[in-house]
Parts: sequence; C-alpha cells; structure tokens
Amino acid sequence: MFGFGGCFNEQGYEALKTLPENKQDSLLKELFAADAEACKLNFCRMPIGANDYAMDWYSLDETPGDYALQHFSIDRDKERLIPYIQKAKTYAPDLKLFASPWSPPTWMKNPPVYNWGKLIWEPKNLQAYADYFVRFVKEYQHEGITIDQIHVQNEPVANQKFPSCMWTGAELKEFIRDYLGPTFKKNGLDTEIWLGTINAPGCDYNRLIFDKWATEDYDYFANTVLEDDHPLRQMQRYVNNMLWFRSLDENRYIGYKTKSSDYFDFIFDPAILKEFEQFLHAAGITEGLTVNRDHDGKQRLYFDTATPLPFFRVASSGTKALYNFFYWYKTAKDVSMMFIDEFDAFYHYELAETIVSLLEKMTQTQVILTSHNTNLLTNRIMRPDCYFILTQGHISSLANATSRELREGHNLEKLYMSGEFNVY
Repeated sequence: MFGFGGCFNEQGYEALKTLPENKQDSLLKELFAADAEACKLNFCRMPIGANDYAMDWYSLDETPGDYALQHFSIDRDKERLIPYIQKAKTYAPDLKLFASPWSPPTWMKNPPVYNWGKLIWEPKNLQAYADYFVRFVKEYQHEGITIDQIHVQNEPVANQKFPSCMWTGAELKEFIRDYLGPTFKKNGLDTEIWLGTINAPGCDYNRLIFDKWATEDYDYFANTVLEDDHPLRQMQRYVNNMLWFRSLDENRYIGYKTKSSDYFDFIFDPAILKEFEQFLHAAGITEGLTVNRDHDGKQRLYFDTATPLPFFRVASSGTKALYNFFYWYKTAKDVSMMFIDEFDAFYHYELAETIVSLLEKMTQTQVILTSHNTNLLTNRIMRPDCYFILTQGHISSLANATSRELREGHNLEKLYMSGEFNVY
C-alpha cells in the first residue's frame, strides 16, 4: 500500500477557489497535513490532459502531425493543476503523484476525437506518444513537482462519454516494451511505469464483484502485458494452480479451481469408472462398481452387488477418502503444488505407501503431505531431507534435525521414536 489520496483535477481547483483564501488553506490542511485530526492524504492521482473533471477537453499538444512535440505545453496546467498540487504540497511535502491520460492528443488517434477511438498504431506515432510522456514528466520537474508513476491509460476498455482511448493488453505490452520503457531509460527517468486503471471487457461492477468470469477477464487482459515466460507470470501460474485438500471429509479444498461441480459425476465416464474400480481393488476393496440412473433421473455411483448399494451412503470413511484422492489425482493434472492434509487418516500404512508411490509419478507437481504415521519414515520411500517435523510452530527436515549424517541404512522411524530429532 502506497497510501491514501484523491485526484487533482480542474473542477476541483475551480471549486476550491470559490472559497476565501483562509478557507482554502484550512481545507487543504484538513486534507493533506500530517496532524492527527487531518486526513493525511499522501498519494494522489492527476490527469495528463483532460479527464472527466476538466473544465473542457484538451491535451498538451493539439497541433496535428507535431511528432517532434514542438508545440507541447503545460501552460494550461500552470493555471489550475500545478497551483493546486503546490498548495497541497505545502502541507504534504512528501506527497506522491501518479499521472494518467484519459486520452492521447486527438491527432494521434483514429478517429481524431477525445471521447472515442484508439491510438494510431504506427512507429512514428507510438514514439511521439512515448516522447509525450517524457515531456510531461520533465516539464513538471521544472515546476518542482515529481511524478512518481506514469499510468499508461485510464480504463483502456471503454469508449466513454468523456476523454478515453481503447487498448488491448497486447498493445499495452508492445507500447511499454518497445517505446515507453526504452524512452524513459534513454532520458534517465526513474519514474515507474504502470498499466493504468484497468477495467475489463464487458465489465459490469456487480458482475465484477460477484462473478468469477469477470475477474478472469480482468486477469487475462492485464496479464497479457507480461511476457509468457516472465518470472511474474510463472509465479502467478504457480500460485493459481496450487491445491490444498484433505481426506478427513468430502471434497474440502482451497485453490486450483473455483468449483468442483464434477466431483460426483466425473466418475460416470466408463474409462474413469474402470480405473477407479481397479484402484480400489489394489487397495483391497474387492466389490465392483456400477452407475445406475435413479427414479429422479440422476445418475449415481453404486457398489455392484446383488442389491446395488449407493456408494456414498455405505462406503467406509477410508473408501470415500480414496474417492476424494482419486478425484483430485485425475482432475488436477496441471496443479503446481498439491498439499494433502492428513492424507492417510483412514489408510493402512501399506495403502499410504501406495498413495505416495502414485504421487511420486506426478513429476510436474510439488506434493506436500501431512501424516502422523511413523511407518512412512523410511529411506525406502523418500530421502531424509524430504521428511519434515512440525513441532510447536517450528519445522525442520530430518536431515537438519540431527548432527548425525543420515545414511540409507539408518532406520528413520527408530531414530525418531528414540528422540533423535527432538533437539533442533
């Protein structure tokens, strides 16, 4: 969190100037001063050119074809925005600012209007727009005002009734990567570059809050800006594909996907049903399985006995835990990290070993298991540095929990039971 603030704009300053001088100072003090009673605003936004609270629409260079920006000027800002900011800074000297255009100069757009259109995607035009940002930052520096962040576009997926400009995520990526970033670097600017106030395709605020599709659209749009192999993208994919679940109850999980509506019916696929039946047989459960359609028209899983028995009504806790495990094992193929809490709570230790062996085949997935089963403490299953002890909020691998150099021939369970790893 950078802080709290608002937006400097022309209409705000015009309203402020209607007050007597002493009232102006009093109001600004209440907003920006560091006093205990004040709002202590310290991170504010401002437009580059006109926003929806400008007195009228303008840009900082409205001379068509002025790619060299010979007619660039902040003279208008010197009348309304700059005095406003300077007055605020008398009470908040460390005030941080981020600036965003609502629209580029109209001659840089197609069509050439403020409240519509897109940036003309030609190298000469794109470079001129990058230079436009540089000129803005430098001109404000000359006025004693530091622009800490540049946000490329306000609401890039909206043709508004007020100044606006449409961008795709790919366009933002290309502009920042090939033009704006290099131009800032060439001019020695350390001003941060941000995407802007990102909305999403078809964004409706109620749906944005309550529906997953909207947030997915948002992420898809915003994250297009990063290269696919960018470390931040890789980290994001890893975090998004993390999964926690437990075997102690039916299908309690966190992460990976928002819904598991297929939890009960994914088994209806004949191939999946056959594989699950073989999985249970390997675990010592000899009954066959079948899928029947009940009187309500719904398909359900049954044990294939003389009188079919509903699986989820009569199955033991351990058998249902196996179903829970099998579901995630089959449906979470691209999961990045799988954390199974109390994975063997209902299993015999031999069955627990079988589960571990299956998980070891998921070579693209990091797997973390919790257990109280000391029978699993053996070099035959995993190396000592893959076993961890959690005690009173402290976690340590077996390899680091003893001064002894653990070897393949050591009986890890006996060492644990004897207290070898108690001091670490």
